[in-house]
Amino acid sequence: MSTVKGFTKCPNDILFSRKLTPNAKLLYTSLNYWDRGHGRGCFASKATISSMVGLSLFQVRNALRELVEELLITIEKRGQG
Repeated sequence: MSTVKGFTKCPNDILFSRKLTPNAKLLYTSLNYWDRGHGRGCFASKATISSMVGLSLFQVRNALRELVEELLITIEKRGQG
């Protein structure tokens, strides 16, 4: 098991949202981890995030779609994907 220390915040409106699935809430929080509060976005790959949070790539893609549809995140493709 990884020994990642510290904590990552999840806004209450995300945590208690009835519109979001648990996977979307988990993914949103992990995106905040990778962003580190700087507002520059997450540059981790879907595979890295999938491994980190224990979701399949299919689940990560569905959760990303959900967050985009709820206007909580935007996705900007850079480089090769």
